[in-house]
Amino acid sequence: MSDIVTFHLGRHTEVFNPKQIWYGREIPFDLTSPAVVQRFNHLAGVLPSNPETSLWVSSDYPRAEETAKAVLRAIPRKHVPELVIDTNFIEQQYGAMEGMVGRAAKEDPRFAGYFADMWNNAPPDGESMKMLQARVGGRMDEMCENLPPSIHHVVVFAHGGVNMAAFAHATGQRMIDVFQSRKGSVVPSFSYLSRLEISYDRAQEKWLDVFEYETGVPKRHLARD
Repeated sequence: MSDIVTFHLGRHTEVFNPKQIWYGREIPFDLTSPAVVQRFNHLAGVLPSNPETSLWVSSDYPRAEETAKAVLRAIPRKHVPELVIDTNFIEQQYGAMEGMVGRAAKEDPRFAGYFADMWNNAPPDGESMKMLQARVGGRMDEMCENLPPSIHHVVVFAHGGVNMAAFAHATGQRMIDVFQSRKGSVVPSFSYLSRLEISYDRAQEKWLDVFEYETGVPKRHLARD
């Protein structure tokens, strides 16, 4: 029996955010456009879905949970894993910045410390990137230690920041460095409905230095009528 546990990290579907605000738990999202439905069907065909060997997990934010449920509904098999909600995979907490337009937050002196050093400094009532990576990475390590031996795949539907933190943790980097490199070719872009695979060797107790990334749908700056 293999000692490898593979995490399949999916980002939620695209959100409606024409004003480009710092959003938190609640924001409208797309479940019905042709590009999104096509992507749901694709993920349903490639993600492991045997309930005996795979665990499906989601952030409890509606955009992540409903994305996971949509993919599960599209899987062409009778028995699929039950979706487990895990709040360790919620997005980075922006605290007092939530609901603010991006530029306004960057010009607000209350958040100057955060934008000067997003790795170490948290916005008021929020999290720094370092805190987010510790939360996400700690939970992943805990899961690797405690999963039943029969589980070889963990499918997680979460957020761009969470998946970035997971990638940084597994590859021995800081999330801030991944964030600053995400538009290049060295690290994933973490697009909507993207899929990232990272693996852990339980026998050697270490993350493997290989990963697989599949881009999702491009940002379209959706606006509702």
